[in-house]
Amino acid sequence: MVLGGSVRGSCPVFSLLGLFALTVSSIALSGCGSATSNPPLSGSASSYGVQLTWTEETGSDPAVSYNIFREQTAGFVQINASPVTTTSYLDSTTASGQTYGYMVESVDADGVQSDPSATITVSVP
Repeated sequence: MVLGGSVRGSCPVFSLLGLFALTVSSIALSGCGSATSNPPLSGSASSYGVQLTWTEETGSDPAVSYNIFREQTAGFVQINASPVTTTSYLDSTTASGQTYGYMVESVDADGVQSDPSATITVSVP
């Protein structure tokens, strides 16, 4: 019997290969699965930087914080040093004449991140 697995966040995903059959009636894994749905993101530029806003995620697995990502040469990089607990963020590290890509992920009480929001681009005048 071969047991294989992979992890996304803190949720194991396993497959069983071999001559045995496995029947599972239910499995409950605390903190697994996506956190709330990916929050819709919008942004606007000013002389102070890029102001990002999104809709608060509520429901059966509400968000308790958010992580903000900006597109860099090597891909998206988290730009908030600590969890954001409001539904807005000012990126004051932007430069005039540049265009930036952003996305946000919500985080639930178990620390599980949602899928990222759709990417938006904002041009700084």
